[in-house]
Amino acid sequence: MRRLGPFAVYSNVFLVMLSLGVISPMLKDIQRDLGVSYGAIAWGVGAFAVARLLADLPAGIAAERYPRAIVLLAGSLAICGGSLVAAWSGDLQTFMLARAISGVGSAITSTVGLTVVLDAAAPEHRGRASARYHSALGAGAFVGPGFGGLLSTLGDWRLALAGAGIAALLSSGILLVVYRSRALEPARHEGITVTSERTAGGGWIRMVLLAAAPAYLAAFAIFFTRGAAAFTLIPLAGRDAAGLSALTLSIVLMASAGVTTLIGPSVGSLSDRLGRERLLVPGLLLMAGGTLCSVAAGEPRLFIGGIALASIAGATFSLPSSMIVDRVPAHARGRAIGLYRMVGDAALSLGPLVAGLVVDAAGFMVAGLAVAGVVVTIVVAGWAPRLIGARRALQEGASTLPG
Repeated sequence: MRRLGPFAVYSNVFLVMLSLGVISPMLKDIQRDLGVSYGAIAWGVGAFAVARLLADLPAGIAAERYPRAIVLLAGSLAICGGSLVAAWSGDLQTFMLARAISGVGSAITSTVGLTVVLDAAAPEHRGRASARYHSALGAGAFVGPGFGGLLSTLGDWRLALAGAGIAALLSSGILLVVYRSRALEPARHEGITVTSERTAGGGWIRMVLLAAAPAYLAAFAIFFTRGAAAFTLIPLAGRDAAGLSALTLSIVLMASAGVTTLIGPSVGSLSDRLGRERLLVPGLLLMAGGTLCSVAAGEPRLFIGGIALASIAGATFSLPSSMIVDRVPAHARGRAIGLYRMVGDAALSLGPLVAGLVVDAAGFMVAGLAVAGVVVTIVVAGWAPRLIGARRALQEGASTLPG
Protein backbone atom coordinates (compact mmCIF):
# COMPACT_ATOMS: atom_id res chain seq x y z
CA MET A 1 0.00 0.00 0.00
CA ARG A 2 2.89 2.38 0.67
CA ARG A 3 3.66 2.51 -3.03
CA LEU A 4 0.31 4.23 -3.50
CA GLY A 5 1.65 7.28 -1.65
CA PRO A 6 3.99 8.63 -4.33
CA PHE A 7 1.51 7.89 -7.12
CA ALA A 8 -1.20 9.73 -5.18
CA VAL A 9 1.16 12.70 -4.91
CA TYR A 10 2.01 12.53 -8.63
CA SER A 11 -1.70 12.59 -9.46
CA ASN A 12 -2.29 15.36 -6.95
CA VAL A 13 0.47 17.62 -8.26
CA PHE A 14 -0.62 17.03 -11.86
CA LEU A 15 -4.20 18.10 -11.13
CA VAL A 16 -3.08 21.00 -8.94
CA MET A 17 -0.75 22.36 -11.62
CA LEU A 18 -3.46 21.88 -14.23
CA SER A 19 -5.84 23.98 -12.14
CA LEU A 20 -3.22 26.69 -11.49
CA GLY A 21 -2.24 26.88 -15.16
CA VAL A 22 -5.77 27.70 -16.27
CA ILE A 23 -5.55 31.40 -15.42
CA SER A 24 -2.71 32.60 -17.68
CA PRO A 25 -4.63 32.84 -20.98
CA MET A 26 -7.57 34.43 -19.15
CA LEU A 27 -5.76 37.49 -17.75
CA LYS A 28 -6.87 39.85 -20.52
CA ASP A 29 -10.51 38.82 -20.14
CA ILE A 30 -10.35 39.11 -16.34
CA GLN A 31 -8.71 42.54 -16.61
CA ARG A 32 -11.44 43.73 -18.99
CA ASP A 33 -14.39 42.32 -17.04
CA LEU A 34 -13.17 43.64 -13.69
CA GLY A 35 -12.50 47.03 -15.28
CA VAL A 36 -8.95 47.44 -13.96
CA SER A 37 -5.58 48.40 -15.46
CA TYR A 38 -2.74 46.09 -16.45
CA GLY A 39 -0.91 47.07 -13.30
CA ALA A 40 -3.93 46.27 -11.14
CA ILE A 41 -4.42 42.80 -12.61
CA ALA A 42 -0.69 42.21 -12.11
CA TRP A 43 -1.32 42.79 -8.40
CA GLY A 44 -3.83 39.97 -8.60
CA VAL A 45 -1.14 37.72 -10.06
CA GLY A 46 1.33 38.89 -7.42
CA ALA A 47 -1.06 38.06 -4.56
CA PHE A 48 -0.71 34.37 -5.41
CA ALA A 49 3.09 34.49 -5.31
CA VAL A 50 3.26 36.54 -2.09
CA ALA A 51 0.91 34.15 -0.29
CA ARG A 52 2.96 31.16 -1.43
CA LEU A 53 6.16 32.81 -0.22
CA LEU A 54 4.68 33.38 3.23
CA ALA A 55 3.24 29.86 3.45
CA ASP A 56 6.31 27.86 2.32
CA LEU A 57 7.92 27.50 5.74
CA PRO A 58 4.68 26.91 7.71
CA ALA A 59 3.78 24.19 5.19
CA GLY A 60 7.09 22.44 5.88
CA ILE A 61 6.52 22.66 9.64
CA ALA A 62 2.99 21.29 9.25
CA ALA A 63 4.36 18.31 7.31
CA GLU A 64 6.36 17.33 10.40
CA ARG A 65 3.65 17.94 13.00
CA TYR A 66 0.45 16.68 11.39
CA PRO A 67 -0.63 13.74 9.19
CA ARG A 68 0.63 14.57 5.73
CA ALA A 69 -2.47 13.32 3.96
CA ILE A 70 -4.54 15.83 5.93
CA VAL A 71 -2.10 18.67 5.20
CA LEU A 72 -2.04 17.82 1.49
CA LEU A 73 -5.83 17.60 1.48
CA ALA A 74 -6.01 21.06 3.05
CA GLY A 75 -3.75 22.42 0.31
CA SER A 76 -5.85 20.93 -2.47
CA LEU A 77 -9.07 22.22 -0.90
CA ALA A 78 -7.51 25.68 -0.57
CA ILE A 79 -6.78 25.70 -4.31
CA CYS A 80 -10.30 24.46 -5.00
CA GLY A 81 -11.82 27.18 -2.82
CA GLY A 82 -9.57 29.89 -4.21
CA SER A 83 -10.42 28.96 -7.80
CA LEU A 84 -14.16 28.96 -7.13
CA VAL A 85 -14.05 32.30 -5.29
CA ALA A 86 -12.03 33.80 -8.16
CA ALA A 87 -14.57 32.46 -10.66
CA TRP A 88 -17.36 34.41 -8.96
CA SER A 89 -15.34 37.50 -8.01
CA GLY A 90 -16.85 40.82 -9.01
CA ASP A 91 -14.02 43.14 -8.03
CA LEU A 92 -10.24 43.19 -7.82
CA GLN A 93 -10.12 42.84 -4.03
CA THR A 94 -12.10 39.58 -4.07
CA PHE A 95 -10.00 38.29 -6.96
CA MET A 96 -6.78 39.07 -5.08
CA LEU A 97 -8.06 37.31 -1.95
CA ALA A 98 -8.99 34.26 -4.02
CA ARG A 99 -5.56 34.15 -5.64
CA ALA A 100 -3.91 34.44 -2.22
CA ILE A 101 -5.91 31.44 -0.98
CA SER A 102 -4.74 29.47 -4.02
CA GLY A 103 -1.17 30.58 -3.30
CA VAL A 104 -1.34 29.10 0.20
CA GLY A 105 -2.69 25.88 -1.27
CA SER A 106 0.13 25.79 -3.81
CA ALA A 107 2.76 26.17 -1.06
CA ILE A 108 1.24 23.30 0.89
CA THR A 109 0.86 20.89 -2.01
CA SER A 110 4.31 21.56 -3.49
CA THR A 111 6.26 21.51 -0.21
CA VAL A 112 4.48 18.61 1.45
CA GLY A 113 4.07 16.64 -1.78
CA LEU A 114 7.78 16.64 -2.55
CA THR A 115 8.54 15.74 1.07
CA VAL A 116 6.22 12.72 0.84
CA VAL A 117 7.84 11.50 -2.39
CA LEU A 118 11.41 11.81 -1.08
CA ASP A 119 10.55 10.20 2.26
CA ALA A 120 8.81 7.26 0.57
CA ALA A 121 11.74 6.52 -1.75
CA ALA A 122 14.83 4.61 -0.67
CA PRO A 123 17.98 6.79 -0.87
CA GLU A 124 19.18 5.07 -4.04
CA HIS A 125 15.88 5.82 -5.78
CA ARG A 126 15.25 9.40 -4.68
CA GLY A 127 16.58 10.94 -7.88
CA ARG A 128 14.16 8.91 -9.95
CA ALA A 129 11.31 9.74 -7.57
CA SER A 130 12.08 13.44 -7.75
CA ALA A 131 12.20 13.27 -11.56
CA ARG A 132 8.77 11.64 -11.64
CA TYR A 133 7.41 14.32 -9.33
CA HIS A 134 8.71 17.14 -11.52
CA SER A 135 7.49 15.38 -14.67
CA ALA A 136 4.00 15.25 -13.18
CA LEU A 137 4.30 18.93 -12.25
CA GLY A 138 5.44 19.84 -15.76
CA ALA A 139 2.69 17.77 -17.36
CA GLY A 140 0.07 19.63 -15.33
CA ALA A 141 1.54 22.98 -16.37
CA PHE A 142 1.55 21.72 -19.97
CA VAL A 143 -2.15 20.79 -19.99
CA GLY A 144 -3.44 23.65 -17.81
CA PRO A 145 -3.47 26.53 -20.34
CA GLY A 146 -5.15 24.37 -22.98
CA PHE A 147 -7.74 23.19 -20.48
CA GLY A 148 -8.46 26.79 -19.53
CA GLY A 149 -8.62 27.95 -23.14
CA LEU A 150 -11.06 25.19 -24.04
CA LEU A 151 -13.39 26.00 -21.15
CA SER A 152 -13.22 29.73 -21.91
CA THR A 153 -14.20 29.02 -25.51
CA LEU A 154 -17.18 27.00 -24.32
CA GLY A 155 -18.11 29.70 -21.82
CA ASP A 156 -15.86 32.40 -20.37
CA TRP A 157 -13.02 32.86 -17.89
CA ARG A 158 -15.36 32.19 -14.98
CA LEU A 159 -16.19 28.74 -16.35
CA ALA A 160 -12.46 28.08 -16.79
CA LEU A 161 -11.72 28.93 -13.15
CA ALA A 162 -14.68 26.85 -11.99
CA GLY A 163 -13.18 23.95 -13.96
CA ALA A 164 -9.88 24.55 -12.18
CA GLY A 165 -11.68 24.27 -8.85
CA ILE A 166 -13.23 20.97 -9.89
CA ALA A 167 -9.79 19.62 -10.91
CA ALA A 168 -8.41 20.53 -7.47
CA LEU A 169 -11.42 18.89 -5.84
CA LEU A 170 -10.72 15.71 -7.81
CA SER A 171 -7.14 15.73 -6.51
CA SER A 172 -8.56 15.91 -2.98
CA GLY A 173 -10.59 12.78 -3.68
CA ILE A 174 -7.45 10.90 -4.72
CA LEU A 175 -5.80 11.83 -1.41
CA LEU A 176 -8.81 10.57 0.53
CA VAL A 177 -8.49 7.17 -1.17
CA VAL A 178 -5.02 6.59 0.30
CA TYR A 179 -5.55 8.37 3.62
CA ARG A 180 -6.45 5.29 5.68
CA SER A 181 -3.45 3.32 4.37
CA ARG A 182 -1.03 5.89 5.86
CA ALA A 183 0.85 5.62 2.57
CA LEU A 184 1.65 9.33 2.70
CA GLU A 185 3.32 9.23 6.11
CA PRO A 186 7.14 9.06 6.55
CA ALA A 187 8.81 5.77 5.68
CA ARG A 188 11.68 4.25 7.66
CA HIS A 189 14.58 2.82 5.68
CA GLU A 190 16.65 0.23 7.48
CA GLY A 191 20.32 0.89 7.90
CA ILE A 192 20.05 4.61 7.24
CA THR A 193 21.49 6.99 9.80
CA VAL A 194 20.83 10.68 9.43
CA THR A 195 23.31 13.08 10.94
CA SER A 196 23.44 16.84 10.83
CA GLU A 197 25.77 19.64 11.73
CA ARG A 198 24.69 23.13 12.51
CA THR A 199 26.46 26.38 11.88
CA ALA A 200 25.98 28.72 14.81
CA GLY A 201 23.49 31.56 14.46
CA GLY A 202 22.93 32.83 10.96
CA GLY A 203 26.45 32.02 9.84
CA TRP A 204 25.19 29.31 7.51
CA ILE A 205 23.51 31.95 5.33
CA ARG A 206 26.83 33.71 4.75
CA MET A 207 28.50 30.36 4.10
CA VAL A 208 26.08 29.22 1.41
CA LEU A 209 25.92 32.63 -0.26
CA LEU A 210 29.69 32.77 -0.50
CA ALA A 211 29.75 29.25 -1.91
CA ALA A 212 26.94 29.64 -4.43
CA ALA A 213 26.22 33.34 -4.98
CA PRO A 214 25.97 33.07 -8.82
CA ALA A 215 23.42 30.26 -8.46
CA TYR A 216 21.23 32.36 -6.18
CA LEU A 217 21.49 35.30 -8.57
CA ALA A 218 20.52 33.03 -11.46
CA ALA A 219 17.56 31.70 -9.47
CA PHE A 220 16.40 35.26 -8.87
CA ALA A 221 16.67 36.04 -12.60
CA ILE A 222 14.73 32.92 -13.61
CA PHE A 223 11.89 33.36 -11.14
CA PHE A 224 11.69 37.13 -11.70
CA THR A 225 11.34 36.56 -15.44
CA ARG A 226 8.74 33.85 -14.93
CA GLY A 227 6.66 36.16 -12.77
CA ALA A 228 7.11 39.30 -14.87
CA ALA A 229 6.96 37.78 -18.34
CA ALA A 230 5.58 34.24 -18.40
CA PHE A 231 2.81 34.88 -15.86
CA THR A 232 2.00 38.52 -16.67
CA LEU A 233 3.43 40.34 -19.70
CA ILE A 234 3.37 37.46 -22.20
CA PRO A 235 -0.33 36.57 -21.66
CA LEU A 236 -1.28 40.25 -21.88
CA ALA A 237 0.96 41.02 -24.88
CA GLY A 238 -0.21 37.90 -26.68
CA ARG A 239 -3.81 39.09 -26.56
CA ASP A 240 -3.31 42.85 -26.91
CA ALA A 241 -0.14 43.39 -28.97
CA ALA A 242 0.02 40.17 -31.01
CA GLY A 243 -3.76 39.87 -31.36
CA LEU A 244 -4.06 36.17 -30.48
CA SER A 245 -7.34 34.68 -29.33
CA ALA A 246 -7.62 33.07 -25.90
CA LEU A 247 -7.61 29.59 -27.47
CA THR A 248 -4.58 30.31 -29.68
CA LEU A 249 -2.67 31.81 -26.78
CA SER A 250 -3.57 28.78 -24.67
CA ILE A 251 -2.16 26.45 -27.32
CA VAL A 252 1.06 28.50 -27.56
CA LEU A 253 1.56 28.50 -23.78
CA MET A 254 0.73 24.80 -23.63
CA ALA A 255 3.32 24.02 -26.30
CA SER A 256 5.87 26.19 -24.50
CA ALA A 257 5.41 24.27 -21.25
CA GLY A 258 5.63 21.00 -23.17
CA VAL A 259 8.94 21.89 -24.82
CA THR A 260 10.49 22.93 -21.52
CA THR A 261 9.24 19.79 -19.76
CA LEU A 262 10.48 17.45 -22.49
CA ILE A 263 14.00 18.83 -22.94
CA GLY A 264 14.64 19.70 -19.28
CA PRO A 265 15.95 16.24 -18.27
CA SER A 266 18.30 16.18 -21.28
CA VAL A 267 19.68 19.60 -20.38
CA GLY A 268 20.20 18.43 -16.80
CA SER A 269 22.12 15.36 -18.01
CA LEU A 270 24.18 17.49 -20.37
CA SER A 271 25.11 19.81 -17.51
CA ASP A 272 26.54 16.80 -15.65
CA ARG A 273 29.01 16.30 -18.50
CA LEU A 274 29.73 19.86 -19.59
CA GLY A 275 29.24 21.77 -16.33
CA ARG A 276 26.26 23.75 -15.05
CA GLU A 277 27.53 27.23 -15.86
CA ARG A 278 28.38 26.42 -19.47
CA LEU A 279 24.68 25.87 -20.06
CA LEU A 280 23.18 28.23 -17.50
CA VAL A 281 24.77 31.48 -18.70
CA PRO A 282 23.72 31.00 -22.37
CA GLY A 283 20.31 29.90 -21.10
CA LEU A 284 19.87 33.11 -19.12
CA LEU A 285 20.85 35.26 -22.10
CA LEU A 286 18.53 33.27 -24.37
CA MET A 287 15.75 33.77 -21.84
CA ALA A 288 16.33 37.53 -21.91
CA GLY A 289 16.22 37.62 -25.72
CA GLY A 290 13.15 35.41 -25.98
CA THR A 291 11.31 37.47 -23.38
CA LEU A 292 12.08 40.72 -25.18
CA CYS A 293 10.92 39.31 -28.54
CA SER A 294 7.65 37.95 -27.18
CA VAL A 295 6.71 40.92 -24.99
CA ALA A 296 7.67 43.60 -27.51
CA ALA A 297 6.20 41.76 -30.50
CA GLY A 298 3.62 43.54 -32.57
CA GLU A 299 2.70 40.54 -34.69
CA PRO A 300 2.06 36.84 -34.02
CA ARG A 301 5.12 35.27 -35.68
CA LEU A 302 7.64 37.30 -33.69
CA PHE A 303 5.64 36.66 -30.52
CA ILE A 304 5.65 32.88 -31.09
CA GLY A 305 9.35 32.96 -32.01
CA GLY A 306 10.15 34.69 -28.74
CA ILE A 307 8.10 32.13 -26.85
CA ALA A 308 10.06 29.34 -28.56
CA LEU A 309 13.39 30.84 -27.47
CA ALA A 310 12.16 31.32 -23.92
CA SER A 311 10.89 27.71 -23.85
CA ILE A 312 14.33 26.36 -24.75
CA ALA A 313 15.95 28.63 -22.17
CA GLY A 314 13.44 27.41 -19.58
CA ALA A 315 15.05 23.98 -19.69
CA THR A 316 17.88 25.45 -17.59
CA PHE A 317 15.41 26.12 -14.75
CA SER A 318 16.81 23.31 -12.58
CA LEU A 319 20.49 24.22 -12.95
CA PRO A 320 20.80 26.82 -10.14
CA SER A 321 19.57 24.32 -7.53
CA SER A 322 22.04 21.74 -8.89
CA MET A 323 24.85 24.29 -8.61
CA ILE A 324 23.90 25.02 -5.00
CA VAL A 325 24.00 21.34 -4.04
CA ASP A 326 27.32 20.98 -5.88
CA ARG A 327 28.96 23.78 -3.91
CA VAL A 328 27.43 23.72 -0.43
CA PRO A 329 28.62 21.25 2.26
CA ALA A 330 26.29 18.30 2.86
CA HIS A 331 25.30 19.43 6.34
CA ALA A 332 23.97 22.76 4.99
CA ARG A 333 22.23 21.63 1.81
CA GLY A 334 18.72 21.51 3.26
CA ARG A 335 18.94 25.09 4.49
CA ALA A 336 20.63 26.15 1.26
CA ILE A 337 17.78 24.78 -0.84
CA GLY A 338 15.30 26.40 1.56
CA LEU A 339 17.02 29.72 0.92
CA TYR A 340 16.85 28.99 -2.81
CA ARG A 341 13.07 28.53 -2.56
CA MET A 342 12.72 31.78 -0.64
CA VAL A 343 14.79 33.70 -3.20
CA GLY A 344 12.75 32.20 -6.02
CA ASP A 345 9.37 32.94 -4.47
CA ALA A 346 10.44 36.49 -3.57
CA ALA A 347 11.48 37.09 -7.18
CA LEU A 348 8.29 35.48 -8.46
CA SER A 349 6.28 37.86 -6.26
CA LEU A 350 8.27 40.92 -7.31
CA GLY A 351 8.19 40.22 -11.05
CA PRO A 352 4.47 40.81 -11.74
CA LEU A 353 4.41 43.94 -9.60
CA VAL A 354 7.35 45.53 -11.43
CA ALA A 355 6.02 44.41 -14.81
CA GLY A 356 2.60 45.88 -14.12
CA LEU A 357 3.99 49.25 -13.06
CA VAL A 358 6.30 49.52 -16.07
CA VAL A 359 3.76 48.40 -18.68
CA ASP A 360 1.18 50.86 -17.36
CA ALA A 361 3.72 53.69 -17.43
CA ALA A 362 5.60 52.99 -20.67
CA GLY A 363 4.08 50.08 -22.62
CA PHE A 364 5.12 46.57 -23.58
CA MET A 365 8.40 47.46 -25.32
CA VAL A 366 9.89 49.21 -22.29
CA ALA A 367 8.57 46.49 -19.98
CA GLY A 368 10.28 43.83 -22.10
CA LEU A 369 13.53 45.80 -22.10
CA ALA A 370 13.31 46.18 -18.32
CA VAL A 371 12.89 42.43 -17.71
CA ALA A 372 15.67 41.53 -20.16
CA GLY A 373 17.87 44.18 -18.54
CA VAL A 374 17.45 42.60 -15.11
CA VAL A 375 18.58 39.23 -16.48
CA VAL A 376 21.61 40.65 -18.31
CA THR A 377 22.61 42.69 -15.25
CA ILE A 378 22.50 39.56 -13.09
CA VAL A 379 24.63 37.63 -15.58
CA VAL A 380 27.21 40.41 -15.55
CA ALA A 381 27.15 40.69 -11.75
CA GLY A 382 27.40 36.94 -11.24
CA TRP A 383 29.97 35.97 -13.80
CA ALA A 384 31.97 39.00 -14.99
CA PRO A 385 34.16 39.14 -11.83
CA ARG A 386 34.99 35.46 -12.22
CA LEU A 387 35.81 35.85 -15.92
CA ILE A 388 38.04 38.83 -15.15
CA GLY A 389 39.79 36.86 -12.41
CA ALA A 390 40.31 33.88 -14.72
CA ARG A 391 41.73 36.15 -17.44
CA ARG A 392 44.17 37.75 -15.01
CA ALA A 393 45.26 34.32 -13.80
CA LEU A 394 45.94 33.26 -17.39
CA GLN A 395 47.88 36.45 -18.07
CA GLU A 396 49.95 36.02 -14.91
CA GLY A 397 50.61 32.41 -15.81
CA ALA A 398 51.70 33.38 -19.31
CA SER A 399 54.05 36.06 -17.97
CA THR A 400 55.91 33.48 -15.90
CA LEU A 401 56.63 31.23 -18.87
CA PRO A 402 60.25 31.30 -20.09
CA GLY A 403 61.00 33.22 -23.26
